[in-house]
Amino acid sequence: MDFGQLLQDAWQIVWKHKFLLVLGFLAALGSGTTSSSNFSYNFGTDEFSPQFVDQLDLFWAAFAPLVMGLICLGIFLAILFWLIRLTAQAGLISAADRISGGEKVSLGQALGAGIGKLGRMIGIYLMLYGPFILLAIVLVILSILLIGAAVGYELSNAADALEPVLASIGIVIACVALLFCLLIPLLAVVTIILPFAQRAAVLEDMGVTASLGRAWWVIKNNLGEVAILVLLMVAMGIGFGIVVSIIMLPLMALLFVPTVVGIVADGTLGASNIAAVVCGGLALGILGAFLNALWTTYRSTTMTLAYRQLLEKSP
Repeated sequence: MDFGQLLQDAWQIVWKHKFLLVLGFLAALGSGTTSSSNFSYNFGTDEFSPQFVDQLDLFWAAFAPLVMGLICLGIFLAILFWLIRLTAQAGLISAADRISGGEKVSLGQALGAGIGKLGRMIGIYLMLYGPFILLAIVLVILSILLIGAAVGYELSNAADALEPVLASIGIVIACVALLFCLLIPLLAVVTIILPFAQRAAVLEDMGVTASLGRAWWVIKNNLGEVAILVLLMVAMGIGFGIVVSIIMLPLMALLFVPTVVGIVADGTLGASNIAAVVCGGLALGILGAFLNALWTTYRSTTMTLAYRQLLEKSP
């Protein structure tokens, strides 16, 4: 496989058919950033005062419907964005392949093709990531139950009963860390299989199980080239991230530092400061979304062209 020509062909397709960027934007919904945080809590004998418990009860009594509504809305939006992403991914795969074959494709046709393959895209994703999702749900529920038990014992001042619960929480944390280390290689394999299985479903009209088998067959019969392709995509992704940082960080400093300095100097947060922060954040968000869509579109197109070439090598 001529990787240089592959990258050039993919760029030509993206550059000449800019409607693909719309699909790339939709395919990147909800996947632009990730965040992590560390949380630790020391359960002492006087952590939960009666006043704190009363305030917590009052807050929950007043805002429970709002909190539950926001949680349900968040879950609904997450599922909606996920379905839109899968539809756009399938449409992007179909459009890139048809364009490379000399066909004319419109945005509506690409979205129609994506909707037609949505069920299979969902099935492939759940088959690959379903066990990890279920494991995560079980661990979260177990953690909530243990922490709830610890809080209950703390409030009842049952110090003797609290110690085994805290020990159980420590065991759960240790098990989660161990599982995470053990699952990293498996997650890497699943992440490699996913784009090939998606292209088998879209380009070869295969079912969920057949697509997974086809993806494994393609990878196994072209292991060296697939490894180079994966490393190339990872390296380009890192390079793209560096370029985006070089672009975004100075712009963030240019937009927000004067505002922060003005707030510190004046000691007040005026309407002009709020407007500057909102407009600046909106402008950066639009720029970031465009850059993310560009990379998503180019990466998907490259993988689609590579998949077609690997099929032609090993019919």
